Amino acid sequence: MSQNNGPQIDASNSGVSSKEADYERQFSKCPWKGQIVCAIDGLKTADGQVKVMLRIFVAAVVAVIVATVILIVRSDWVWSFFGPPDLGPVAFESLERRTTPNDALACPPHLCEARSDLVPPLFAVDVNRLRATMGEVIASEPRITRVHTDDAALTERYVQRSALMGFPDTIVVRYLGQVEGHSTLAMYSRSQLGRSDLGVNRARLERWLEKLRQVLPVDPIAAQP
Repeated sequence: MSQNNGPQIDASNSGVSSKEADYERQFSKCPWKGQIVCAIDGLKTADGQVKVMLRIFVAAVVAVIVATVILIVRSDWVWSFFGPPDLGPVAFESLERRTTPNDALACPPHLCEARSDLVPPLFAVDVNRLRATMGEVIASEPRITRVHTDDAALTERYVQRSALMGFPDTIVVRYLGQVEGHSTLAMYSRSQLGRSDLGVNRARLERWLEKLRQVLPVDPIAAQP
């Protein structure tokens, strides 16, 4: 005499999928455990979904903890693990752009061989006034620090950090005296972290140039030499 251990599910005739039938069999084999425990057992046998969900949960918790620590501490030592925030000087004449989309260049055609995202205007003021005004523009920016000045080369370097996580970007600015008391400048902005900057570096250069245009006259006729 055969024992009946519970209802048997015929997946081919009941109109349910084989996976649904597996779940039904799992419940029929362990009624004493309760539906919750049986559901967990069923998930374990269904492609390891419990392990996958557990790993995702742990990764999310770790990410939240790390982000919280960064937001609370916001100290330079946090980012020191990724190297110095100041990425150092550049030579615009021989500059090579990054292959990843996390930098931006604004440079006169006669100075840079590298592809420029923006062409700075020719300002109808001398280079000293341009430099002084640009200093005021940069000083109006939040979370920015000047890290180097070279008066002989008319070059300055800054580090600006993002608002939320404090990611550092390095910006190099070089001022160029031109004929007839005019002037222009070159700027290169690049990120320390991340493969993509989501357009932040280019937006920064565009913003700074627009601020300059609002307070300094631009020569509408003279072209860049």
